[in-house]
Amino acid sequence: MESSAWCSRTSALAVILYAQRHGTRRPWLVQLLGRRTAKVAAVALANKMARMIWGDHDERRTLQRTIACSR
Repeated sequence: MESSAWCSRTSALAVILYAQRHGTRRPWLVQLLGRRTAKVAAVALANKMARMIWGDHDERRTLQRTIACSR
């Protein structure tokens, strides 16, 4: 668990640093960087990515159950 959390924060920080150097088209990220430090924004981005991954995982699991029940 701890290593996956570290990995997601590191990935998010890489996205933040790239956005600061090269710009980004994500308005929520631009606004967040205007209000918070890069590290706080990286944690927020990591949380957002985790929610998206979990939602996709949960949706696939539901779909698999639906397919299995229809057989």
